Amino acid sequence: MIDVFGFSFPILYVHLGTLGLVALLVLYADHQAFSWVMGHKEKLDGKAISMVHYLTLAALTVMIISGAAMAFPLKEYLLTVPAFFIKMGFVLALVINSFFIGKLLHTAVNHSYKSLAFSEKLPLFISGAVSGISWLGAVIAA
Repeated sequence: MIDVFGFSFPILYVHLGTLGLVALLVLYADHQAFSWVMGHKEKLDGKAISMVHYLTLAALTVMIISGAAMAFPLKEYLLTVPAFFIKMGFVLALVINSFFIGKLLHTAVNHSYKSLAFSEKLPLFISGAVSGISWLGAVIAA
């Protein structure tokens, strides 16, 4: 087994492979949301969207566990690196936002976008912005 900066390649491959899976899941979910917002879809398929949500949450969990496994041997060093804390802040935002997304899914499944009031649309946009910024921020901070 080859070590690179203290990381064993299999854990790194799991981490990066899961990142690729998450990217595909997020792109699919964003495409579905965009189709709903643009009126191409009246409502979203609840089973499909729930499945994507839970797969994304599971993949995020795998990324956190594999990331922790890679970070543990370097903990003394990483605790001195501001970028590490920034990345962990983005990851925390993703975890918290995943709970909000779970609660907001019913809106897109049960209502058309055009039927929503601004006060119902705002949490959807905020959650989407937090998700996009946090995923990009975590990848860039890495």
